[in-house]
Amino acid sequence: MPKVIWLVKFVILGALATHSLAKATSQENTLPQTITYFYTNQPPFEFVSKDGVASGIAVEKAQHLFANTPYSLAFAFDSLNRGIDNLHAGRYDISTAVSPTKALHKTFYVSNKPLYFINLSAIRKHDTTPVTQIEQISTVAYAALSENSFTFIERYLQAQHPLSKRYDVKTFSQGVRLVELDKLPYFLTYLTDQQTDYGDALTTDLLMQLPVYIIVSKHHPHASEIIETVNTHL
Repeated sequence: MPKVIWLVKFVILGALATHSLAKATSQENTLPQTITYFYTNQPPFEFVSKDGVASGIAVEKAQHLFANTPYSLAFAFDSLNRGIDNLHAGRYDISTAVSPTKALHKTFYVSNKPLYFINLSAIRKHDTTPVTQIEQISTVAYAALSENSFTFIERYLQAQHPLSKRYDVKTFSQGVRLVELDKLPYFLTYLTDQQTDYGDALTTDLLMQLPVYIIVSKHHPHASEIIETVNTHL
């Protein structure tokens, strides 16, 4: 009789252990998987707020995109060059890219649709010659945020003739100030339709509207699932 009791206990304990393991596995599968979103200092699209929190249009749109998915976002602030290196190395998982090149498509998974659009604009004084074509930038000096490479534009212009002097600035306000003081005629930058924090003395010329896509590092073990989720929810 005792053997029967111990056998029953063994079966019950085994069943309980199996149930607990299955429950734990189920809970693990339902818990959000944290992926690291790399961002840099490009206000109003992405920046660190005064409270030290990831903020901006891109951050909000990314949070909304992943809100109802199996993934939760952890935001990592870094310089543009270090951030790209970390994406290549797999230390960061996702980010955004303006008009991704063919080379970028080979290195990362790129979303099928844009996350949002931005305006490439030239800020100038009202009495400065308007910029109606991107080619005009190649004939004048201009300021630009150091984080904004405009690689695709500058490569296109250099194929036709050498670019004029570009002056890098660290902040948006520095670029605006150079134009206000007549140090440079134009400040080439990305803007939103609602952004008007450049003062009444200045105006803007819209050069082109550009799409911004989600990119996913192929080093992530579930990279294909992540980009599939992105494409489903965009």
